[in-house]
Amino acid sequence: MENYELAEDEVILLTTEVYYDDVEDKLLLTLTSKKIIIEKVEIKKVSLLKKEEDKKVINIVNISDIKLYNNKVQVHQKNTEEYISKVLNRLTVVGSLFLVVLAGLPILCSLIPNMPKNVTVGGTGLLIVVGVALETYNQIENQLVSRNYSRSYK
Repeated sequence: MENYELAEDEVILLTTEVYYDDVEDKLLLTLTSKKIIIEKVEIKKVSLLKKEEDKKVINIVNISDIKLYNNKVQVHQKNTEEYISKVLNRLTVVGSLFLVVLAGLPILCSLIPNMPKNVTVGGTGLLIVVGVALETYNQIENQLVSRNYSRSYK
């Protein structure tokens, strides 16, 4: 706990070490009245008999963020919540822009001067064409992947 300072009303309740099977490094878990501090302890051999320990705080979890759901401990982290909301917002914006273009395309096509009057481009027809094109693309891609070719996107 060299890199972490306790608050005035915070008390250390428990400190324990967790060792890995294959690695000499260990984790140091410290339970305080407000947080769980996880430190990685790197063990460096200075000489044959002497070892040095280098401690580094890798995570601090607030006790209030730990919940019990279906007898399993889950940690609510704000980073995950922010990431998911950012991805959903971007996806919503892109989808709405696509629908705006799709809705405006029939109006733009009707403005073409040399287009025959009996040719109409409707939004439903465009949705069907786009859906068929995407499905055809997916089927071609699945055939290529099944024959061990690489995908067209990564």
